[in-house]
Amino acid sequence: MTELEYQFKKIMKEVVREVLLEEIEKGSLAPPPKNKQNTKVPEPKQIKPRNSDSIIRPKELSKLLSVSTTTLWRWESNGELPKKIELAGRAVGWRYGDIQKWLGYD
Repeated sequence: MTELEYQFKKIMKEVVREVLLEEIEKGSLAPPPKNKQNTKVPEPKQIKPRNSDSIIRPKELSKLLSVSTTTLWRWESNGELPKKIELAGRAVGWRYGDIQKWLGYD
């Protein structure tokens, strides 16, 4: 997305928001329902105790952190996760102890 497209999109969002608020004030539109979902970031899920040298695979790590595996790969490519370990073929994982340190538990 170019800077011009980004600015246009931003302005359009503001204009649409203003129009919707005006219509709600006039009474021609009902206000949106209140979102009852918890918007707080969930705490990492606890997993069974394990040896700090054991390997945690991407699917389990994504559940532990409550993020998608796509987010894990983005973090990994940006250098935000500890160094991954290549197991065999395309299989990878992380040392459990490294993840604990990264989360600040150790």
